Amino acid sequence: AVGEIGLDFYYNNSKKEEQIPAFEKQLQIAVDTNKPVVIHTREADEDTIAILKNFSKTLKGNGVIHSFTSSVSLAEFCLDEGFYLGFNGIITFKNAQNVRDVLAVTPIEQTLIETDSPFLTPVPFRGRENAPFYLPFVAEKIASEKEMNIEDVIKITKNNAINLFKLWGTMSKQISKYLDAFPSTHFYITKDEFLFYLFQEGNEKYLYRRNINQHHKEAVKVCDEDFSKQTYWPFEYNEKESLLYFISDTDNLE
Repeated sequence: AVGEIGLDFYYNNSKKEEQIPAFEKQLQIAVDTNKPVVIHTREADEDTIAILKNFSKTLKGNGVIHSFTSSVSLAEFCLDEGFYLGFNGIITFKNAQNVRDVLAVTPIEQTLIETDSPFLTPVPFRGRENAPFYLPFVAEKIASEKEMNIEDVIKITKNNAINLFKLWGTMSKQISKYLDAFPSTHFYITKDEFLFYLFQEGNEKYLYRRNINQHHKEAVKVCDEDFSKQTYWPFEYNEKESLLYFISDTDNLE
């Protein structure tokens, strides 16, 4: 992808007269290389619309307006152009009704979930360093606002990301298989700050447990969600891919 690119007239670290031509040149790079764009726009709705209109026929909505906090009118324009909108922990903030209003008019088929890490950690962990393992709280809020099943939110937004960034050819069958199950839809954090995901693989149910502070991880096989009868399964965890790879040697069971 080409990005993050765009306009920011809030911080205004560069002059408007410098930002606009730079943004246009970067969009042209995306057109020339046939890559999606990741666009940042803040307090620049009119100029963002004007510039994207000029690229409407060539860019063809191939991108995402990330961490969307702008107006409904900009959202509607971008959605009509075919862009995705990215939502993160902001939608869980008490004073972010304007963002939830945008979410309400955004089809789930044009919705992406993101972290904007290390910032914008969702409630109830706002203020901490953000990380991908907080994403279920964003998905949960989207499901609540849209009155959808959270399983569907995760599945659809995952497929949206795969389609936008053209990830199909880079994913092995094994990676695709575990992406379907991770992260799961049943999750919670205990007072000891263990993050849990309950997911199913075949007829077996598994519990993924991670200590957020100590980065200790383990997977637990459970029966009918009865956590009092836990059998511990050793596994390998690939931090780069954020995927689970179970060790097949069951002699290592504890």
